[in-house]
Amino acid sequence: MAALNSADYLTAEDMAIVLRQGTVNQAIVAGLDNITLPGVSREIVTVKVFREYISRQFTTGGKLGNLAFSGTAVKQDTNGYDQLFVYYKANTKFKDCFVYLNYEDFLTVDTANDTQAAFQVAELMKDAADSNGVIPQSGSLILNGLPAVFYAHSEVMSATVTTPVGGGTLDFVKGSGTVDTITDSDSAFVTDGFKDGMSLLIRGATTAANDAVLTTITTAEAGTLTLASEGELTTEAGAAATILHGGTLG
Repeated sequence: MAALNSADYLTAEDMAIVLRQGTVNQAIVAGLDNITLPGVSREIVTVKVFREYISRQFTTGGKLGNLAFSGTAVKQDTNGYDQLFVYYKANTKFKDCFVYLNYEDFLTVDTANDTQAAFQVAELMKDAADSNGVIPQSGSLILNGLPAVFYAHSEVMSATVTTPVGGGTLDFVKGSGTVDTITDSDSAFVTDGFKDGMSLLIRGATTAANDAVLTTITTAEAGTLTLASEGELTTEAGAAATILHGGTLG
């Protein structure tokens, strides 16, 4: 009997919520001990049928669950909860929120498949603490649309340092009458976890317009990502300080 392969578990450590991701006004909700990821459910209708012993059940409309979090107040978190409270008071819909499950992997709205998706703050709580205890804090965010967990990453730190987290040099190729592609000189896309059908998030591209491209990966090969977009990328050779993230729902 062949030995079973060990599971590659998605673990949660160094959890945090990062708001206004990547800007000079970035705000971090630190000190988190627990994050409940949003699930899906449907309402159930029970119908009693004449002369039948067992009633019948039917599912109706579905809904996406909330994202809940809890932790303890820390002095280093000077603006994270404050920014959430600002969003709460204004009932703001915001997209630039990354919910980190660990140092690399995160959940955010899947704008590649749902351009209207956004977060809203539903609840913020600061619970009671005695004189010997820490101050617990908790809250929940609702999602107006689809989320995705991004767990595939390929990164180039600079033009001279080409052996970071993921691949070597990345080349962006704008499609001309065909689809866009991204190539990796180290052929590490599959090793880095990229798969067919993933949503693609581009960050830190030399051409800022490439960061705004919302697309999915139709085919993931070792050295090439073939995208669903056509002519949306701007061609870049040897992209530096660029990070690619691939994610899926659930």
